[in-house]
Amino acid sequence: MQKYIAVIILLLVSYCLFITQNDSIAKTNFIYRKHYNISKNDNAEVAEMCDTMAYNLWFGNDSDTLTNGDILYYKYDCNDFFLIKKSPKSVDTLFFMSSGLHPRLAYIFIKELKKHLLFRAGCSGNGPCYYILMDKITLKEKKVFEELIYTGETDSNTCIMYFNKNIDKIIVHNLNNNKKKKIDIIESRFTDVIPEYQFYEKTFYNDIITLKYFYMINEKSYDDSLSINIKSIQ
Repeated sequence: MQKYIAVIILLLVSYCLFITQNDSIAKTNFIYRKHYNISKNDNAEVAEMCDTMAYNLWFGNDSDTLTNGDILYYKYDCNDFFLIKKSPKSVDTLFFMSSGLHPRLAYIFIKELKKHLLFRAGCSGNGPCYYILMDKITLKEKKVFEELIYTGETDSNTCIMYFNKNIDKIIVHNLNNNKKKKIDIIESRFTDVIPEYQFYEKTFYNDIITLKYFYMINEKSYDDSLSINIKSIQ
């Protein structure tokens, strides 16, 4: 008898959980329908609209104004995603992809330079990303870089940094004048799958870029830093 009672109680609990879950989903769908004015019977469209919420979280209504007054902004719906550059004379699409793809794959504006725009794009779930240098006039890609150590995104200089192919030097590259400087490093310290991610703090002051990084020896973590004077390539 007790066995049957236990089974009945288990069935009742399962039924209550099922009802609660369905009620939660129904409330969520109602919120999306109300916000986007979607038909009650169009569940597929609700699902698509829910997907665009990720773009809202990543981009919102943000825009960037360039030094010449042109505006960069994002436009997206259930089907397509665009990066637009708007000027008094034209409206140009710099990047396009399906809205079904993750926002981290899109072009993300990093920095305006003298003749170029720098974007980050194509980031996988745990990295790496790549970086696109685009001509401001022709809107054509001039160069594509793999993962960068330093982008200078919020700094006043126009340099980026990346490893050479052998990962035994760091290249400091001024994107405005194309001057470069090579920095020797201790190669054995940079052995992570994405060694660029070993740099966890980057600062710039008085022509000096300081990079703090960690490295491992016998499963023990150590910290160190590099200070690089970029005055010679400014």
